[in-house]
Amino acid sequence: MEALWLTPLATVMRCQAAYMERMGQRVDWEAGKLKKILELLEDAGDGSAS
Repeated sequence: MEALWLTPLATVMRCQAAYMERMGQRVDWEAGKLKKILELLEDAGDGSAS
């Protein structure tokens, strides 16, 4: 059974980071960590992760 909330969660994370940067806050992620998390969430959400 796929977790249907994973892809929307990735979208929320992207929106939150963009909003924080727009409001002048610093989004301090480890290099590449956010991208890797988002890719994993999206892969799991569409069922392509093993």
